[in-house]
Amino acid sequence: MKKIQNIKKLYSLAKEYNKNKAFNMRKSSYEASLIDPFLLPNTVTYGENKFSIISAVYGVEKYLDKYISTLVKQSLSFLNNIELILVDDGSVDGSADICKKWAEKFPNNIIYHRKENGGQASARNEGLELASHDWVTFIDPDDFVDQHYFENVDDFLIRNKGDDISLVCSNFIFFIENEYAYKDNHPLKYRFTQGERIIKFNKSFSDIQMSASAAFFKKSLISDLKFELVKPDFEDALFVAKYILNNSDSKAVFLPKVKYFYRKREDSSSTLDTVWKKDEKYSAVIKDGYLNLVNYALEQVGYVPNWLQVTLVYATSWYVKYFHQNHSRQSSVTPELQVECLTLLRDLYRHIDRDIILSIKQPSIGLFWLSGICNLLKCSNFEPNNVIVADFDPLYKLICLKFNSSSDLNTITFYSAGEEVESQFYKCQKKEIFGDTFVYEHTCWVELLDGNELKVYNTNKEQINLLLDGLTFSSITNSTILAKRLKLPKHANRNIVTKLYRNLAKSTRYTNRYKNAWLLMDRDIQADDNAEHLYRFMMNSHVKENFYFVLRKNSHDWNRLSSEGFNLIEFGSLDHIMAMLNADFLISSHADRYVTNLLNSSFYSDLLKFKFIFLQHGVTKDDLSEWLNSKNIRQFICAAKPEYESISGMKTNYKFTEYDTALTGFPRHDSLLSYNNQQSRKIVIMPTWRQNLVGYSTSTSNIREKNNSFEQSDYYKTWMSFLRSPRLMKIVSEYNYELIFFPHANVQAYFKSHSIDGVKILGHDDIKSIQMLFGDSALMITDYSSVAFESAYLRKSILYYQFDRDEFFGGGHVYQPGYFDYIRDGFGPVCVDEASILDQIESLVKNNCEPLSPYRERIEQFFPFRDGKCSERVYELIRKS
Repeated sequence: MKKIQNIKKLYSLAKEYNKNKAFNMRKSSYEASLIDPFLLPNTVTYGENKFSIISAVYGVEKYLDKYISTLVKQSLSFLNNIELILVDDGSVDGSADICKKWAEKFPNNIIYHRKENGGQASARNEGLELASHDWVTFIDPDDFVDQHYFENVDDFLIRNKGDDISLVCSNFIFFIENEYAYKDNHPLKYRFTQGERIIKFNKSFSDIQMSASAAFFKKSLISDLKFELVKPDFEDALFVAKYILNNSDSKAVFLPKVKYFYRKREDSSSTLDTVWKKDEKYSAVIKDGYLNLVNYALEQVGYVPNWLQVTLVYATSWYVKYFHQNHSRQSSVTPELQVECLTLLRDLYRHIDRDIILSIKQPSIGLFWLSGICNLLKCSNFEPNNVIVADFDPLYKLICLKFNSSSDLNTITFYSAGEEVESQFYKCQKKEIFGDTFVYEHTCWVELLDGNELKVYNTNKEQINLLLDGLTFSSITNSTILAKRLKLPKHANRNIVTKLYRNLAKSTRYTNRYKNAWLLMDRDIQADDNAEHLYRFMMNSHVKENFYFVLRKNSHDWNRLSSEGFNLIEFGSLDHIMAMLNADFLISSHADRYVTNLLNSSFYSDLLKFKFIFLQHGVTKDDLSEWLNSKNIRQFICAAKPEYESISGMKTNYKFTEYDTALTGFPRHDSLLSYNNQQSRKIVIMPTWRQNLVGYSTSTSNIREKNNSFEQSDYYKTWMSFLRSPRLMKIVSEYNYELIFFPHANVQAYFKSHSIDGVKILGHDDIKSIQMLFGDSALMITDYSSVAFESAYLRKSILYYQFDRDEFFGGGHVYQPGYFDYIRDGFGPVCVDEASILDQIESLVKNNCEPLSPYRERIEQFFPFRDGKCSERVYELIRKS
């Protein structure tokens, strides 16, 4: 064991050393041109073509020296072949001084021109007036180019003098600033994968050029064409497209070796990072950019060419990609702008042919996106043309099939052994963007017996292909699916640690110990949730399964559970890894990545056979579908019927069906009943956390980085104001109540560093079990937390203090409103300010904190099970899964 740990430690140290070494090498290479920035190369090529570079300068002081030095040090003679025009668009930083310094050093090649601030378009236009060479390009000064950038262009133009080239397109490579790394993964990368290509746009279909920065234009062909102000991100594409329309009979070339490095800034202030935060993206860009371009095409050539239609589909596809299944992003756009955006995009799509949309073959715009665009923006129906094999249950011989369509009706027919088979479980999920239907996703669980083939047909009795892991099949069998599952992962033997883990997992030492194991865990640093209570039921019931509980050894719960007889595995240990690689079930109240994805499936997918049972941390009341739909959950445990229906029901936002959702009650609720103290004089205050206020969590733990500005937040200030309220102190003193403040685990550290007279501030390490806290309360005060359901289970009084409702449901947290409306369905009054919450507290304590109508009836009706058998139901469900 110690030897294995030493190997892992040495490998980790070596990996970190090599990572740092590679980083330092990349950094040194990047900074090489800055060692002596003015020094010209010893050897240069004197080309036949001359180039004018026009750069609009604003707020790029940090990057100018690097940018200009890469031009001066080009392998093509800077002095002989290159002219740089730096148009200062009213910079207020040190950019002007840097530009002047370079212009003084190279007065015959660098022109510095200053103007009042008017935007990049106006700066480039003024630069065009100053350009004197045959070829013009518009490199952005926060980017830079390869050392042979201009030489490679010159070489091509010399070799192809008679080809009437009007446009040269450069290879767009991302430069990740904080890593000094280069990533050749631009969505339009396919244009450069076949070497040098000369094309005619008027005969082209899939070739797109939208960047003026990464392109060269013949100055004589630009004529009167100007850059137009289309903020935040379509000025380049508009100029390029109009240039192509004006010269549609000439040729363009895509040159892979001509590398343009686009800087992804460390502070995420690059244009690509910020465009979606600007209102113009949803109105002006569409009106003054896309529609302007369509009208220009109609004026110039009388129609919208195919290449331009494809360009517009590509440009607008980012709207649906960005907002698809992302409530916080959608809610950040005002309802008025949402309506305007959809209206304008639909106006645009009147000029784009449906057949063009569906025939696009671009890696970055798959058929799912194109079909949805047809439905949402073209208002044109589409039928499913393939079905995805999403999952397979070998125990029950059920295959999960998914397909998308513009209809909420199931139009697909399944045949096995020559006979039609019905879906045993079916769901239609509606996916919306800005309140309108994007697609309907259909999920069907169909029986497929061993040896039988499954075929799929549409309403016209035409056979449809099945897709499995990117491969296409006309029919599918169980053995085909299982073979794909058991296939050795691509990176299975990537490093010594992976090889070691894989071999150890298959050794008798660990198969004897962990084969078919059930692994239970709550948080890595904390127990006392549904997994602990289910484990205790199994232990006390002497079940035959091989089960373990996973927890960090430094958790305050470790000694407690160990002394009780829990069979503990230390989280992150070798035993934990070996158990994961042999387990049948992973059973947890949490679905975070550190729970389910401790091991990378690209290394271990053939060995990771466990089924994930999601016990839940609390009753799901808000819509968590964006998060949970990404999880591979075999059973989603529910405690209430409305909750169950919202997750498994038809046309909800969740992907889950009755196959993988179960109404059993929560294991912890069985013991919760035993802690109920009806004579309590305690008021427990338990607000939840805010995603936008806490630091990032590590990928392997629930521990989060500290947010140093947390105490400046309205969230912190409002709760502290309430807790320190003289009136609150007067109420609890007069009616003899005790105040306990127990904030969410993710924010406890921020509050526990303070003390408040008359208030006990507690955390998980201060109590034996949180269930005792629920049972020993007379009144629960929360904001949006599911702890209210724990109190409701015990028939306690509840108050909601929701001073930040709009922000909370507008993207300030991971939630969006679900089936549960706090006003209509809540178990107590909803208060939005301090005065009203204090009024409600006073009213309740006068009545001994007894629940009042209608809340009393809601509390009584919500839970179907208060029989103490929830753990038993969950255990039996897992056993049959």
